[in-house]
Amino acid sequence: MKINVLYIVLIVFLISCKPDDVVIEENRNFHMGVTPWPGNFTLSDLDIAYDFINNHCDIVSHHFDEGIPYEEAFNNQTMPIELQQQIEYRNAKTNDDKKILLSIAALDLTRKSKAEYHDKSLVSNAIKQEWMTKDFNDATVITAYINYVNYLINAFNPNYVNFGVESNVETFEVLEFAKYKDFIAQVYASLKATHPNLPLL
Repeated sequence: MKINVLYIVLIVFLISCKPDDVVIEENRNFHMGVTPWPGNFTLSDLDIAYDFINNHCDIVSHHFDEGIPYEEAFNNQTMPIELQQQIEYRNAKTNDDKKILLSIAALDLTRKSKAEYHDKSLVSNAIKQEWMTKDFNDATVITAYINYVNYLINAFNPNYVNFGVESNVETFEVLEFAKYKDFIAQVYASLKATHPNLPLL
């Protein structure tokens, strides 16, 4: 008798319960997504990454970490061709119904120094070197970065913008970090004035 009751309870339980992923999906009030970083560096793997985003994600993080085209951005000149092509490709591959988190690194890969010059820029090495000798909070660096972020915002029309990726490394030199905080505060104030309703982080 006890065994029969147990079977009945188990059957009712199985019929009445949904798989965990269904329950989560019905009750989820936040976005889930990834970057389009592929499993391997081939076009077919990149297609797989975008297929996953378009079929399973609410949001995509378009992350830019290839350096800053300081001269081009400061003077509102034509951006590097590879950057333009990357933007066009990302937009073409991402379904229109996806939310966009635009992430931009103002720091190099060590996350304790100013971002290098954009690796596909065709400006002269002398110009690149001049920009790399400037402090974080040099007015021209701030303007160049603001212009670059605005260029990407206009290109993607994002829902959220992370304009200071990974800004808290413990080994950041104290005086340089103070300059960086001044830089990032001025960038924030300008971006917020231009895009008051856009969440910035």
